[in-house]
Amino acid sequence: VSAIPTKYPSGGEKQLIQILTNKEVPSRGIPADIGILVQNVGTLFAINEAIHKGKPLIERVITVTGRTLNKPKNFFINIITECKQVLPDQT
Repeated sequence: VSAIPTKYPSGGEKQLIQILTNKEVPSRGIPADIGILVQNVGTLFAINEAIHKGKPLIERVITVTGRTLNKPKNFFINIITECKQVLPDQT
């Protein structure tokens, strides 16, 4: 596990590879071209749930944040949930 500075844009796949390995993915290439595989932790969790528990992907963790919220939160929600069900009332 490595901590990296919070700096835009550092969350993209190619940017993370550059920051963590000092290797650059070719402009028209993919990470595998330089021997690297990047996986999203949410995707890995879903794969584990499917293989070991037989559970289909019906839920996802989302983060709700912004200036109008008192406290950012993570929610484990059904993937068909409408935004208005998660966001605080703005009236």
